[in-house]
Amino acid sequence: MSMSWMRPVMKRRSFIASGAAGACGVGRVPSAFAQARSDALLKWVVGFAPGAGSDTVARTIAQFVGRGLDVPVIVENKPGAAGGIAAAAVARAPADGNTVLTVDNAMMTSIPFLYEKIGYDPARSFTPLVMIGTLPFVLAVPAQRGVADAPALFRQLRARSGALSYGSPGIGSPHHLATEMLLESIGATALHVPYKGVAPLVTDLLGGQLDFALLGVAGALPHFRSGGLRPLAIGRAARLPELSRVPTLREAGVEKFDATAWQMVVAPSGTPPPRVTELTAALRKALADPEVRSRLAAMGVELDTEPLLTRAGGLRAYLDGEIGAGRDLIRRRGIKVE
Repeated sequence: MSMSWMRPVMKRRSFIASGAAGACGVGRVPSAFAQARSDALLKWVVGFAPGAGSDTVARTIAQFVGRGLDVPVIVENKPGAAGGIAAAAVARAPADGNTVLTVDNAMMTSIPFLYEKIGYDPARSFTPLVMIGTLPFVLAVPAQRGVADAPALFRQLRARSGALSYGSPGIGSPHHLATEMLLESIGATALHVPYKGVAPLVTDLLGGQLDFALLGVAGALPHFRSGGLRPLAIGRAARLPELSRVPTLREAGVEKFDATAWQMVVAPSGTPPPRVTELTAALRKALADPEVRSRLAAMGVELDTEPLLTRAGGLRAYLDGEIGAGRDLIRRRGIKVE
């Protein structure tokens, strides 16, 4: 969803997920900043439990960043409040360039507008460093329902507006807001059923307790192959090689709309510009490493983010646009935490 997952030109996704209390050190190699402070280390905070998506991605990249900076990189998990606890902690951390945070769509574009007193301002508390990548969503239905294609589902949604149900891994998750943006684009409404994670959502979708859902491609593929779920459309501009027969949402008639989730790395606001430059360079170098790219690609992460880095205004402007789009969608659709 870049708010791209939320805007009618949804550009690149989220993946929403990371780690819980636990830390792991990784990597080293030289830099002037590190040589001047040989006792320094870089703490990389993720807002979800060890083994979750964001945690695995951070640990994959961290060892290579450590080599580039010549310091240990410690991945620290601070789960809770859909990443909000971690974000608040990093917002309060010293802006000395020794702490970074993985953020995703929900942490920056929905949680701040759904909960009071979260302890950070998504537009002011952080300095964006680099976009890690995106994950496209796929529109899926239970195979038992016999829905032939996306246009058929859209017709049902319009004809029975508010009667069909969809699931997401939580209120304000990228899945939730991307689905609301899709419904808005086709002129329909549906009943939202929030779950505590993706696994119970998929179980109910397979059992026919839900009518449809937007799912991460990597987790949904086994169910497509087994025949339990049917993919109707991909939330990206081009078809996926793994699902080459599945059209994009644009091909299915939803113009200028992609449904994706994204992750980026940020530092506390006020981090010295030279350190921001150094951290950004180390992160970009790590993301360009063939081994890193191969590992992340195997997780379904799309790394072709150069347009986001070079567009007018850069990553800051992109993030500000996503924040505004998320806030506006929540207001338009009347999304609330019950």
